[in-house]
Amino acid sequence: MAKKRKQENLGPHPILMWAVVLVLLVVLFFLINSSLFNVSQISVQGNNRFSYEEIVSASGINYETNILHVDEYSAKENIEKNAYIVVEDIKRIFPASIIIKVRERNPIAQIGTINGYYVIDKEGIALSLNPIKDDNLTAVYNLNICEPGYAQKIIGESSEKTDAMFYVLEAIEQNNLQGIITGIDLKDPQKIMLTHIAGIKIQIGSGVTANDRLKYVQATVDAVKDKLSGDSVINMESAGGYYIS
Repeated sequence: MAKKRKQENLGPHPILMWAVVLVLLVVLFFLINSSLFNVSQISVQGNNRFSYEEIVSASGINYETNILHVDEYSAKENIEKNAYIVVEDIKRIFPASIIIKVRERNPIAQIGTINGYYVIDKEGIALSLNPIKDDNLTAVYNLNICEPGYAQKIIGESSEKTDAMFYVLEAIEQNNLQGIITGIDLKDPQKIMLTHIAGIKIQIGSGVTANDRLKYVQATVDAVKDKLSGDSVINMESAGGYYIS
């Protein structure tokens, strides 16, 4: 009598396995598209000048939108239509939270043109165009620029002058001299002339040396202001020293 061949255990039938996978996919589909993943919280970080409501409204992200359907690229573009705001990141936190991280540009200077005064930040981004001069901002003289687009970086007549301006603006911010240095004259970018709020002219060297000179500019002004006549200039081209001309 022939022996019966022992039946091998091959595990679950393939049809059963595919049925289980299909059921799981269907369950996952309905779970993902359920209200569990609808945006219920939006946080904004880094804003100061602009309110939470302004930024969320500008983003176009709506509550009750499925978090998987949120378009971060479009939200970033929408928010950055405001030249004062840079979107650094938009994060989805599952199951239902969005975090928008922004950085606000600070107006620091203005450049006069035939159309008005372009307000820029320290990176040279055109933030707005004012019809009249703003006395709270540093005025830049003798720098002709191409008319910039809104939220675009300015392009000056020469890279030497433009780079010199950036160095000085960076030094003004680092040394807390906003509102103290009221003018930057770039007629000679190797002999930059600054105007102090007291009406005093201060000549420094090139833009590369600006931070080293501006560290001591207020102390120097305080030390010599009583000795200055109406058209005197404090010359600070040399490192660690000055003279009056």
